[in-house]
Amino acid sequence: MNDTGSTSCTERVFCESCKEGYDLMNTRCSGCPANCQGFSGLTTCQVCDLEYYLVSSTLCGNCPSHCEQCDDSVTCKVCNSGYFLYQDQCFNPCPYAMFGDSSDYTCKSKNFNDYNLFKFFKKRLPKILFFLYI
Repeated sequence: MNDTGSTSCTERVFCESCKEGYDLMNTRCSGCPANCQGFSGLTTCQVCDLEYYLVSSTLCGNCPSHCEQCDDSVTCKVCNSGYFLYQDQCFNPCPYAMFGDSSDYTCKSKNFNDYNLFKFFKKRLPKILFFLYI
């Protein structure tokens, strides 16, 4: 009886090497769980492929839509290319009154932030003060 994942077995039960995606354990080849990138022992997954998360030691689950790295089926940490992260979800385009910031691939508010507000008033402060004195 030859192991499915083996490349060379002796006496039909003792494997010496395994095919890619299989692990040699006690002279037998065991397959890695589906969508698992790194595993050890008999089907124990340690790291899942991109767009999957580790549900248990033998199971990888799907990340949310357009998500490359996630913690679970609803919490995205990194979006696929072309998408922006906002409240643990991926968007393209970003929600209303927001824009996609390509520096960190997150959705940001279109409202003035403190720095832009400071620059706005700094430029106009002399004119504002002038009109106050008139």
